[in-house]
Amino acid sequence: MKRIFFSAFVLLLSLIGYSQAGSVKPRVIVNPSYEVKSSGIFNITKIEQSDTETRLTVQITFVPGWWVSFSNDDAISDSETGKTYQIKGIEGGELGKRITMPSSGDSTIVLIYPALDELVRKIDFGKSVYGLSLDASKAGVRGSSAVPAQVSKWLNQELGRVKSKVPVDLNSPKFFGKGSGRLIGYIKGYDTRLGFSTGLVYMRNELTGEDYPAVVQIYPDGRFEADLPFEFPKCSMMLLKDNWIPFYLESGQTLAMILDWEEFLNADRMRNVRYKFKNVTYQGPLAKINTELAGFSPDELNYEEFQKKIKMLTPAEFKSEQMKVLEANQQLVENYVKANTLSPQAISILRNSTLLESATLLFDFVMNREYQARQDTANEILKIPADLTYYDFLKEIPLNDNSLLVLRDFGTFVNRFEFCDPLIKGEAGTLASVSKPEKDFFTYLLEENKNITEEDKELIVLLQKEERTEKEMLMAESKKDQIKDFYERNKDHSLAYAEKYVKPLNKAWFARYYQERWRVKDSVLRSDLGLEPSLIYEIAKVRSLKFMFEESSRELAKGIWDFLQKGITNPYLLETGNLLYAKSFPEEKAAAYKLPQGIATDIFRKIVDPFKGKVLFVDFWATTCGPCVGEIERMKPIREKYKDNKDFAFIFITDERSSPITAYNKFVKEQGLKNIYRLPVDDYNYLRQLFKFNGIPRYIVIDRQGNVLSNNFEMHNFESELNGILSDK
Repeated sequence: MKRIFFSAFVLLLSLIGYSQAGSVKPRVIVNPSYEVKSSGIFNITKIEQSDTETRLTVQITFVPGWWVSFSNDDAISDSETGKTYQIKGIEGGELGKRITMPSSGDSTIVLIYPALDELVRKIDFGKSVYGLSLDASKAGVRGSSAVPAQVSKWLNQELGRVKSKVPVDLNSPKFFGKGSGRLIGYIKGYDTRLGFSTGLVYMRNELTGEDYPAVVQIYPDGRFEADLPFEFPKCSMMLLKDNWIPFYLESGQTLAMILDWEEFLNADRMRNVRYKFKNVTYQGPLAKINTELAGFSPDELNYEEFQKKIKMLTPAEFKSEQMKVLEANQQLVENYVKANTLSPQAISILRNSTLLESATLLFDFVMNREYQARQDTANEILKIPADLTYYDFLKEIPLNDNSLLVLRDFGTFVNRFEFCDPLIKGEAGTLASVSKPEKDFFTYLLEENKNITEEDKELIVLLQKEERTEKEMLMAESKKDQIKDFYERNKDHSLAYAEKYVKPLNKAWFARYYQERWRVKDSVLRSDLGLEPSLIYEIAKVRSLKFMFEESSRELAKGIWDFLQKGITNPYLLETGNLLYAKSFPEEKAAAYKLPQGIATDIFRKIVDPFKGKVLFVDFWATTCGPCVGEIERMKPIREKYKDNKDFAFIFITDERSSPITAYNKFVKEQGLKNIYRLPVDDYNYLRQLFKFNGIPRYIVIDRQGNVLSNNFEMHNFESELNGILSDK
């Protein structure tokens, strides 16, 4: 019996190997288990170990024609100690060279590393696969995908707090109203090693143009939550790890979503398309609507084909073609409605979504043609205009239906509508000339500036002349340095003159123009487009208020708003307009405010607290943002002028994704930027939520006490407003 046992033991050792330290270690592991993957592209199908090397067989699944590569810097590491093992070689490719995917989208390579230490039990494959087990008995084993009991309990508790169990009627008086909704959920398979702990929801008030980016906070156990502001029910999207996940939510409601990390890995393999998540489970009063909306799959627009049609089809031809597409899509919706028992909300959203997508495409066709016509002047097709009958499609859209506002594409649609050719070209004749100020600048200067020299007076005589003789023109050229110096010395007087005489005149003209502009639009709407004023048209008026208020004085703006109100019947829109007016013209100067307590403020305080006692001009920017780069370059001489100023400082904040390190280092050095902060994306997301911005550049002014003086400063006004900001203690 003992001999038989000994022989079997020897045979076992010969099969699995025996280490010098006396521990048993398998030499080959097929389909090793792992703890978590951050990429769906790489699958480790085999690990082979010997005394001299470690070989990983890697199956690559990716988009056909796309490529991956491995460099001499790639490594595997001990999951427990972090010790790295640099790559030695590759089979099935070359280090530093592209491995292009075949038409099948699958390729297999072998990566070679040094032999592992005897005590290594798990390894990490770069930042793609974590916790690869070297235990053969665990090969092919994966953890449970069930939602943990404590997570289910939390979800049920949160959903239990919802007061109303009935979704809102989209065409009821309860449709409009400020409030908040909660988005909660769980990501099955989430792990902190995946490298992200936040998501984002891009909320926007389409009535006022205000942004409300909201952070989705993800906890280490995979739970997530976010509080979202609402003015009315909305279809929106959550951005998680570069993927967009749609949802429908209302104020006062809580929606729970159960996601599966495996779907994120599928999306990673299919980067050439917008992946549609199929395994999302919804919970809560709005679960039915969300499930119904997720179950409908319309055809995706082929944008490349659309661009080709712009150059090939006349407006009438494209419209005819698009109407057939619309009819087909509408039939798909109706078939889906008949095959399922859907909620009224889902039916309304699906039907109107089809109409709105088609209308937006018809608007975009005409707008893009104008650009293409300037680029391709020889194309005769592009010279054929769209006549008024082209816009008949607007008559098919229920422009008084609240549910239009619910749609994700509503903002794009209403923008295209308010700036469509008939409405814009109809108002072209409303511009009127601006009257001359009652006093010209030079007369004002002679009265106000007691330091005017005799030489200055001679220059003024020359500069006052609107028409100059050839001799006077030559004289002006010869004195250009003196003229430049003259204007520089009188810069403050110039600003004061503009404030007293030019701006009021311009604002009065703008007020007259603005009212006339909307009178013309009202006429065009009825006579040319054959439409009556509607909810959407009233929204277009309210959306224009922000710009109008910025360009007007309090009194003129009030007159314009009183005029526009006569054409607005929706109570919530009237309330919104009044709030915009009050915000634009506060009774008292807005005081600096303290930042609220929380994660975002903690992140920001770590940056700005060392500068306490100084006014801070904070620039949110990125190397990939053209306007950001342009403004930083424009400000370079100004930064140099105020270098080491004891009263204020410039702060520059960007994130790792938007400012790749090589480009970032190069630009920072070129511009001589100081006080620079390149934050992890998660930290940057919190700051976007804190200061409510989606677009950059964004400029924030912090006062000497660390409070927010302005959360949307106009940097082009820096020098003109600097003294006032510094003196405001």
